[in-house]
Amino acid sequence: MHMSYLENWLHVLNQIDDDNTYKAAWGRAIIECVNEEAYETQNNLIILYEYDIVKKMMKYYWNLYCYFNLNHYVPKKIMRRVDALKKEYYGKKQNKQMVWYDKVDSYLKQYPQKYEQLIKQFMTISNKGFAYQFLRVKRHKVDLYKLDTRRKVIIFERNQLTIIKQYAESLLNLIHYRWISVLSKHNKSPNIPKKCEASMLDKSYKCSLTKERNTLLRYYHLEGAKDFYTGDILEVADIQATGILPYRFLYECPLWNIVLTTKDNIKKYGAKHPSRQTINRLKERNLKLYDLLKDTRLQAKTELEDVINSDLLDRYYTDLVGEDYGV
Repeated sequence: MHMSYLENWLHVLNQIDDDNTYKAAWGRAIIECVNEEAYETQNNLIILYEYDIVKKMMKYYWNLYCYFNLNHYVPKKIMRRVDALKKEYYGKKQNKQMVWYDKVDSYLKQYPQKYEQLIKQFMTISNKGFAYQFLRVKRHKVDLYKLDTRRKVIIFERNQLTIIKQYAESLLNLIHYRWISVLSKHNKSPNIPKKCEASMLDKSYKCSLTKERNTLLRYYHLEGAKDFYTGDILEVADIQATGILPYRFLYECPLWNIVLTTKDNIKKYGAKHPSRQTINRLKERNLKLYDLLKDTRLQAKTELEDVINSDLLDRYYTDLVGEDYGV
């Protein structure tokens, strides 16, 4: 029982490909619910509600396809539901900047009736779609759980739950490997593995930029900090560090992308794609910064050298514009 049940999971997950990444989302959501013990025990059986599974899938799809703008073939039914989420959230917001799913979830909970309606729309797809198809591999049914479409639950035996818990990390690693493989075939943006794994987080990781700010002040702005955008001298209290390429595109904060400016100018210039002129100015800044850091042992020096020698900034900018990232 032990090995055969695990092999069934592996058999299903190894079939994840372009046309069925919903299996990655469904499988990951099940394992996440199990890890969080988001289930009930009834007559020695383990009951997982599709309601809880679907809420996690909504998070994954929003973070991957809205926040990170990672595109590939997604069933039209899913995309219609994601578009409905976007319409409901941004239809009520003046700020159109893309946000992590926790902001969407918190906001929509202020409208309980609409919030539950959106979840039920996802559940309509899952109950007779994902939940059933997840168990099918080339027309053969794989025994992983029992499906009760009337109650909208999936049912595990206790020993099956034990196996999922025991091998949860390995199963998640396989899901991520298969999902990342698909995403990497259809997208050119950097850090796709990191983005895929992060999409299950309740809150997005944010860089503090304190280290980068201090490095620029110490090595580059030796005669007083100047605003990257305007060239004006900055008061110490007004100094803000920010990235030129959007954080949700890079999903990291390397020094070669960080500049000093003010809060007002971040709002003014950061609300749109950087221009080619801005990228060229950043490249010039990086050449000067590298020259100032070349005798140090800072990791940023090596990263700067790699970016300069590989024309990485130009390539990233081309990918950014080509993939039509929003603000």
